[in-house]
Amino acid sequence: MSTEFSLNLMFLVFFLFVFLVFVLNRILYQPILHSIKQRNAILLERKNEILNQAKEIEEIKHQTNEILIRARTQAKQITNQANLEAQEFYAQKFEKACDEVKGRFENLEKEILHSRDQVRQELQKEENDFLLILQDRFNRLGGQV
Repeated sequence: MSTEFSLNLMFLVFFLFVFLVFVLNRILYQPILHSIKQRNAILLERKNEILNQAKEIEEIKHQTNEILIRARTQAKQITNQANLEAQEFYAQKFEKACDEVKGRFENLEKEILHSRDQVRQELQKEENDFLLILQDRFNRLGGQV
């Protein structure tokens, strides 16, 4: 082999190099670049989905907080209403019990007054008999009136 510089050989090597670069680019690098682009597109799509889901989660949290606030407010109103109704109920019940006790007291007072008057009348009826019996015993004992 000769060590001469051949222009034809140089063009042939250059042409083969360019041809191989072109062929390798088409056959090997294009599919790799295509798969990288697809992967990037999928990653971007998933990133967007995650961001959308995060927004939905925040919206759901906001809605649940609003529902919770409304539920607490309603529970407080219901509790207050129940307390008012219970207070009214027990106030009426207490008033009724007071009226009942007052009625019993008045009845007992009337019975006592009636009994007192009966005893007084009986004592007044028996007063004359008692005085006569006393006078008689006093006289028997020798006393003077």
